[in-house]
Amino acid sequence: MKDRYRGYLNADALNIYDHLFTPNGPTELGCWTHARRKFHEAEANDRARAHTAMAYVRQLYAIEKEARELVAAQELNGTPADEVF
Repeated sequence: MKDRYRGYLNADALNIYDHLFTPNGPTELGCWTHARRKFHEAEANDRARAHTAMAYVRQLYAIEKEARELVAAQELNGTPADEVF
């Protein structure tokens, strides 16, 4: 896969996946769960900014949920997912 697929691949930060991300392979995407965890940990040092950052992440989760629901609804109507947006 790493030599054929050149798109985007979402994986957690576990180092067993590092071999997949070569210059000729997919582009690694991180996940918001791991990023959000760091903001949660930062809460002890800067509560206001950590809460603001986590609020933005919640908004992104809500957008992602809405997008999944729209795709699912369109697929039920016979529209392929890649044509929804």
